[in-house]
Amino acid sequence: MRGGGEPAGRYEISGARTASKAIVADSVSRPVLGLLCGPRRSGTGMGLGYLELGRRVVAVVPRGRPRMPNGIHVGLSIERGQRVVIGEGRMVTSDAIVVAGPTWEPRPDVRVSLDFAEPFVPDCASLIGKGEGLTPAGDDLVAGYLAGRVLFHGVSCEDVLPRRGRTTKLSETLLRHAAQGEMPEPVHDLLVRGECRSLLAFGHSSGRWLMIGLCLGAAASRECPLGTPEDLSLASADKLLGRCRLRLRRRVGQAPSGERASDGWRTRVYA
Repeated sequence: MRGGGEPAGRYEISGARTASKAIVADSVSRPVLGLLCGPRRSGTGMGLGYLELGRRVVAVVPRGRPRMPNGIHVGLSIERGQRVVIGEGRMVTSDAIVVAGPTWEPRPDVRVSLDFAEPFVPDCASLIGKGEGLTPAGDDLVAGYLAGRVLFHGVSCEDVLPRRGRTTKLSETLLRHAAQGEMPEPVHDLLVRGECRSLLAFGHSSGRWLMIGLCLGAAASRECPLGTPEDLSLASADKLLGRCRLRLRRRVGQAPSGERASDGWRTRVYA
């Protein structure tokens, strides 16, 4: 993914040079590691822990919150308007110097099967930018769909990505990650362990629409008609979740509550 802010000639952030020691990040997403270790660039805090670097947005994720495909996971707060310099193996703020820790792979190793009752192909062009928030609900649905196509079918979705300015800078960044199959940590819980609770609780409605999109992407075929949800409300999301299906293999034991056995699979129905 290309992009970035203007190169910074020197580290001239008040207080950064006097920090007693560097902070080692808990983890750094693999795509962001290249940015962290690249040439120095200056960025500005957007608030809510986000850092703007040109058209690219980096998430500075505090401890205890889900890791992000565009994230640096570290116990540090980035305020709105705060200047940050990133590159040459570190991120420098007025409060601290952060160096890379363990690398986190944001593309999950899928170990479940997803499906959708009466699937349709989302009309991505009409959904991009629709809804409220830093990541509109329409974008979340499209992001899940793109990732589902990549992760379950190996289909490239670069041509679906929106032109600049159609949605928020954060959504543009996350959609580009999704088109590579790179997703937030709660999606890993779903696709690796078959656990949906953290995803459904992710954001105000983001997790719900991501899950719907993932199931649509996994179920998509040439026979699927083009369509869109009736609206992008929580009620509409909950209705569509009732059509999502998850299958995972279990070696021993009975199916947990809410699941049924079928052909050696356990099929969980989200209604």
